[in-house]
Amino acid sequence: MEVEKGRNMSQIGGDGWARFLARMRLTGGELIRFSFRAERPKLVVIYINLVEDDEDDEDDEDNDDEKD
Repeated sequence: MEVEKGRNMSQIGGDGWARFLARMRLTGGELIRFSFRAERPKLVVIYINLVEDDEDDEDDEDNDDEKD
C-alpha cells in the first residue's frame, strides 16, 4: 500500500490498496476512516446500508385509522 501524505490530504493507492478493497469487498459506498496519530494506526470501515423503501409511510397511517 502506498501512502502519499500531503498537508491537507493523504492519498492511498498501489497494489496493497487494491487487495484491501477486494478482500473487504468494498463497493464505493463505504466510509473508511484512518487514524495514524496513535501509537498503533487504526482503520475503521463503516458500511452504509441503503435500503429503498417501496411502501409509502402515509398508506400505513391511513390503514391504522381504518382499524380504530
